Amino acid sequence: MAEDKLYSQLQTILQAREDSGRLLKPCPASTLRNLVDFGTNDCLDLSSSRILSKKFLTELESHPGFLMGSCGSRMADGMTAYLEQLERFLADFHSSEAALLCHSGYAANVALWACLPQPGDAVLYDEAIHASIHDGLHNTRATHLCSFSHNNLESLRFQILEILSRHPSLASGESSVFIAIESFYSLLGDAAPVCDIVAMVKELLPAGNGRLIIDEAHSNGVIGPSGAGLVAHHGLESEFTVRLHTCGKALGSTGGIILCKQVVKDYLCNYARNIVFTTAPSFPLLAMIKAGYNIIGSEEGNQRRHRLQLNIRHFYHTLTTHRHWPRCKATNQLVFLTEHNWRSQSFLSPIVAFTSRDRGRHGQSLRDFLHECGVSVIGARYPLVPAGEARTRLVIHADHTQEQIDDVVRMIVAWSGICTGDSESGSRL
Repeated sequence: MAEDKLYSQLQTILQAREDSGRLLKPCPASTLRNLVDFGTNDCLDLSSSRILSKKFLTELESHPGFLMGSCGSRMADGMTAYLEQLERFLADFHSSEAALLCHSGYAANVALWACLPQPGDAVLYDEAIHASIHDGLHNTRATHLCSFSHNNLESLRFQILEILSRHPSLASGESSVFIAIESFYSLLGDAAPVCDIVAMVKELLPAGNGRLIIDEAHSNGVIGPSGAGLVAHHGLESEFTVRLHTCGKALGSTGGIILCKQVVKDYLCNYARNIVFTTAPSFPLLAMIKAGYNIIGSEEGNQRRHRLQLNIRHFYHTLTTHRHWPRCKATNQLVFLTEHNWRSQSFLSPIVAFTSRDRGRHGQSLRDFLHECGVSVIGARYPLVPAGEARTRLVIHADHTQEQIDDVVRMIVAWSGICTGDSESGSRL
């Protein structure tokens, strides 16, 4: 039968992916409950500490007449007074003219990049941008698309000058040059050099047609005044056409926020199909977002951000001063991607990333080794990273203890020693 053929094809594809070691399988909840969390994005521990649940219930109690669902598209009958108030609150919180709430950061990026760039425009994007931006660009109306090397200012300069030399409408300012970056990159842990990028765009695009758009998924709540993000930390809000913040990382919930001019919001609400033709966010989702913002904008939020930075620095210090770490580095089995200048940084991303050979000599990845040792982390392999390479990502949390951080450092060093046959460092668990 035809349907059996389809299922057989799907199973063959999945089996091929499993045979190559790339099949994605969720870790069972029963297993995750017994692991120390260095994997989730809940870096302020708003969710795991239950403080978000308490604030959420308080928000519900203060609106006893709420309706559960919005019951329609925001462009039909689904716009509620609470959604209007929350979007105004978010715009004010982030010093933006307007805010547009979407169901997720992924949905927001797809809407934004598929819809906002116009025919004749160009989009230059960092090669490490998130999959959601790529998916939006698959449907973009922009005429020119080009990547630049990750966080490489000279590569960005070259691509801007190259595209201006070839297309007079871009050089004259008639069409726009969109530049897509992130604040903290999710599989690398480094921050975009936003001040340098802003200065370069002003220099090379004096007609004012440079349109900077930043995805602040991993910086929202973590840095800046009241946790308002990386751009706010540098006071550059007016330099960005769009800032996209999400609530599914440090804020512990879900949802995406497009911060922009009112005209951009109105345009997206008319032309972004996944905004026009979807049900508006429900009250429980909105209340959860408001509860998260009530926390990050409070003294509790300040204290959690402070503890987070202390814990991140403790991780860096403990690893880089470990007596076996120079030996680990010398083998090139394990590379700590953001080690080189951490001491000089005024803040650090909670994302800590390591690159290694796909599997150690003993055939076990760092991610699997840490899981066996009772620690939850995220692992990535090809095609998310180059073939033959593996990436292991840890997320430091505000509520981690120094003992937990010390333990995971010992495990990382031990894995490196096992992989390279170094019996001394490999036995130090």
